[in-house]
Amino acid sequence: NDYYNKKAHASIGFEIEYVFPMNHKKWSVFIDPNYSYVGYNKHEKRGDVDIYLKFHTIEVPVGARYSLALNNKSKIYINAACIFDINMGSTIKVERKIIRYESLGDLKTDPGFAYGLGYKFKDTYSIEARATTNRNHGLGNYNITSIILGYRIF
Repeated sequence: NDYYNKKAHASIGFEIEYVFPMNHKKWSVFIDPNYSYVGYNKHEKRGDVDIYLKFHTIEVPVGARYSLALNNKSKIYINAACIFDINMGSTIKVERKIIRYESLGDLKTDPGFAYGLGYKFKDTYSIEARATTNRNHGLGNYNITSIILGYRIF
């Protein structure tokens, strides 16, 4: 489906991570809630239809991470997470030439999975590439590929 038009958009969030003390602190669990908004307008010539999508969501990945130290200042990691969404008023509206206004209502997203590969420097700065599996929100499937920049406060 082309409802997201494969455009880049920003989201903001935070991560809480618990590092297990055994096994050289290689394993951890995390929760990474983030807010995202995608707005989309499209005119389809077939049937003269206008589609308006507003997707407000708090995405909540919960997962496990395995870290491997490269030296005493940097490490690489892989992770996997289950993703749940909290809908913050996402809607889709369709206008047709024949039918003046039709609303398809609220969008609900199925849970999904994500996996990522990242690099951490001095346990303060991080960068991660993360991808999700296909998820459905009622209009069809979508997936997300992200570049996540991080800065540790505590």
